[in-house]
Amino acid sequence: MSKSLTQLGLEVAGNEIDAQGNTLVAYKMSGDAIPQAKAYNFEARLLIDPTTEALKQIHFSGKQKGVQVKMSETILERSAPATFEPQHFSFYPPIGTKRVPKLSVVPWGD
Repeated sequence: MSKSLTQLGLEVAGNEIDAQGNTLVAYKMSGDAIPQAKAYNFEARLLIDPTTEALKQIHFSGKQKGVQVKMSETILERSAPATFEPQHFSFYPPIGTKRVPKLSVVPWGD
């Protein structure tokens, strides 16, 4: 992983055992990590296999105005993304555009 999960605002929440008996590390993210999430009383838990660093499960929960939402996703199968040679793609900016030195692609900055 390019950044550790703790650098991304996640904290270790302990270990959990999955249905196959594998030990997974649970990481928790609360609204303190992402300001927009705090308004919705939002929490996310990621279950990661420590040997392969593969994401196995995601749990989301939140509550606002008396409505509670809980969602769990289990990753059953993951395939590697296709690889392409750089020359496979061509980019031509639209007429009238201007080049900028840097552009953030995440809503809360780098």
